[in-house]
Amino acid sequence: MSCPSQPALLQQEIESTRQACLSALDDGPCGQVSRLLRERGIAGIRARAMVDQVIRTWLPPADLLDVRRHAAELGIPPESRAVERAFLLEQGLAALDQVPSLPSVESVRRLWCKEIELIAAPKDEDVANLAMECKLFIDLCKIVAGKRFPSGQHHWEVSGFPRSWVLRAPARQVPRLASQLLFSLRGFGPFFETHLRFAAPGTPFLQRAFLASFCRMVASLPLQPHIRGLMASSWLYSTDTIRVSPHLGFFREIFLDAGGSFFDLGLAREHDGFLEGSPQRAELYRKGEYRPKFTMALCSRERALEWLSRHHKEELLADNIRL
Repeated sequence: MSCPSQPALLQQEIESTRQACLSALDDGPCGQVSRLLRERGIAGIRARAMVDQVIRTWLPPADLLDVRRHAAELGIPPESRAVERAFLLEQGLAALDQVPSLPSVESVRRLWCKEIELIAAPKDEDVANLAMECKLFIDLCKIVAGKRFPSGQHHWEVSGFPRSWVLRAPARQVPRLASQLLFSLRGFGPFFETHLRFAAPGTPFLQRAFLASFCRMVASLPLQPHIRGLMASSWLYSTDTIRVSPHLGFFREIFLDAGGSFFDLGLAREHDGFLEGSPQRAELYRKGEYRPKFTMALCSRERALEWLSRHHKEELLADNIRL
């Protein structure tokens, strides 16, 4: 028996996601909230405007907070996140028919569906983080709006290099940074900017997962010809981090292999996450022996695509999605 084609697999995933959303919205707390949202007129253009508002302001819309208060009066506890889930599921359903035309490789489109399915049936440890005051809710609003592309351990968004960040670089690095932006990348954007997917504290970073995400992102470049390159910024790329956590060296190595360059833009902040998941890093930081930099990685479109041409095996493995 032959295996289903990629478009057939995507169509199966879309229909599976549709049924998961409809089932969650048909009964139980999410069903009650779905009806409440419709009664309040939070649907269609108005609901999409609220999604855009969340993305723009990073703040929960007043109307959605009001729905949550009303739902609590009806006996639906805020801790169930039924309001947030119903709102996101309704928006995911509305966007499902556009998934085949997402400007990304097929595996990313299927991962988009899986992210929506996880809202329909979230893991117990993820429910609290679905609150509309949390970053995960903002990330999911970006996904249903087609502005954030799920690619596994990492996601990406279309962004640009803030010009003010040039002033954050050490003086000795400014000429090289300016040369990279003006001559290699030919501008301050637009770039694919990578972001870590939400995960429970202590979730390990895996080289194969980052490599798969990186492959999906680079393989999607031909579908967005206006993108000039790749951009990432994190304490994970700091040489200080690699010194105390050498098992994280693959973050720099993969970017370097793709012809990327690194620039330090000042010290990372404590809430950036480098103290989580590693008592050793936390102890070294407390003793003043670990001060990671906020490090920027940049890679041109041409070099990234040339890298992908040398990693055909990894690209094929990236099609075997997991979430």
